[in-house]
Amino acid sequence: GAHTVGAKGFGDGFTFDNAYYQVLLAQPWVGGDDMAQMIGLASDKSLADYARVRPLIEKYANDGLAWSRDFVDAFRAMSELGC
Repeated sequence: GAHTVGAKGFGDGFTFDNAYYQVLLAQPWVGGDDMAQMIGLASDKSLADYARVRPLIEKYANDGLAWSRDFVDAFRAMSELGC
C-alpha cells in the first residue's frame, strides 16, 4: 500500500525508492523508542521473518534498481489486467 512508499516510517513521501525494504531489514521497532514502535503494520514487521520472502527483501534492500524494474513490470501487468 501507500505506506510502503513514503509514509508510516518508510521513506520521505516524495522519493520513490527501496527504503521500505531497507527498513524491514533494519527492524527499528525492535528495541526502539516509542516512535520506532509505531513504524509499520504488524504484517510489515513480520515479512522479514518468512524464509520465502526474505531473499526478495534482501535483494530489493540492496539493489534499488532491481526493485524499480520489478515494480514497473508488476505495475504494467496489473494495469493491463485492469487492476
